[in-house]
Amino acid sequence: KRQDTTFAVDGAESVHVETMGGSIEVLVWDEDRIRVEAEHSNRTYIEIEWRRNGREIDIEPEARRGPANIVDFRITVPRRMALNLDGQYADLRIEGADGQIEAETMQGDVHIVGGRGTVKVESTMGSVYIEGAEGTIEVETSAADIHVVDSSGEIFAESAGGSIVMENVDLRAVDVGSTGGRVHYDGSFQPGGTYFFGAHGGTLTIVVGEEAQASFNVATVHGSITSNLRGEVEAFRGGERHEFEIGGGGAIVEAETFGGRIRLLRRGSEGTDAPVRRRSPVRDGVAMALPDFDADGEWSWSWDREDVSGAGMTAGLTAGLAAGLTAGLSEGAYEGSAELAAEISERLQDRLSERLSNRLQRTSSTSSATNRR
Repeated sequence: KRQDTTFAVDGAESVHVETMGGSIEVLVWDEDRIRVEAEHSNRTYIEIEWRRNGREIDIEPEARRGPANIVDFRITVPRRMALNLDGQYADLRIEGADGQIEAETMQGDVHIVGGRGTVKVESTMGSVYIEGAEGTIEVETSAADIHVVDSSGEIFAESAGGSIVMENVDLRAVDVGSTGGRVHYDGSFQPGGTYFFGAHGGTLTIVVGEEAQASFNVATVHGSITSNLRGEVEAFRGGERHEFEIGGGGAIVEAETFGGRIRLLRRGSEGTDAPVRRRSPVRDGVAMALPDFDADGEWSWSWDREDVSGAGMTAGLTAGLAAGLTAGLSEGAYEGSAELAAEISERLQDRLSERLSNRLQRTSSTSSATNRR
């Protein structure tokens, strides 16, 4: 069944759209009206309500019996309207928005072009792509990649099982960390800006322009550190911290890994290309990547295909992270590295395991509540 409804905004400032399964696509236009197109079963109908004293429009599927399961939305809204999208098992796509954006999904990819002020995305098992955002960008995923391009402002991002890639960005603050993937940054370093990059077993690649003025503080326990920022390629010893400046200092740049490499590269030199964007693990029928060491102390990855519940993923993430940290500490690859290992592992656990575990548990609880409706 196809439904097509158009109505006036009537002073509303934001729109909230929710579906359990299917997809939500949001387009924009320069009219003070909202058009809702939806495809769903005959038992389902779309309910539209004004809430918060008329400031928010709520669009949500309902069913005559049981839950409304699968709905494919295509919604056109005023360009500057704030958006709040929620899909449990749905892909979310936003094109050209000039307002604040919040998007949350458990099993689905999120694709956003635009966004101003705050762009906040949470996805458990779906990839996130953001382009052309301005302001504060906050992203959390548990088992997929994050890709941010052509954006400005500041970014805070965490991923347990995926990589984080930032290309052609102009940011004054960066705070990103990944347990199971790589981190790649190719953007500006503003004077007085702060930049933190963390990874457990993946490679950190930081691409720096010739004009950059920055102070670097880098450390790895079992990985390697290489840099060509001061001309010839330099290799730094693992198991201890290293500090140096380029251009007289200015921005503060910190990079830490437990078992991965740190690469500091001049823009245009070999190896600065961003990694190819991967498909979301859920699209390949994979639930979670768990870090571990093999017999030779190298990083390897196992995939839990059985338990895709929030509780199961939480347990897997916590166990995998703890096992990797314990194995790494026992290896003792470098003399005097135990203290640094403990410092980095504690930071990683604080940033990733606890935060993402809480996220998974919250998503699982929300899904259960939705299923009971």
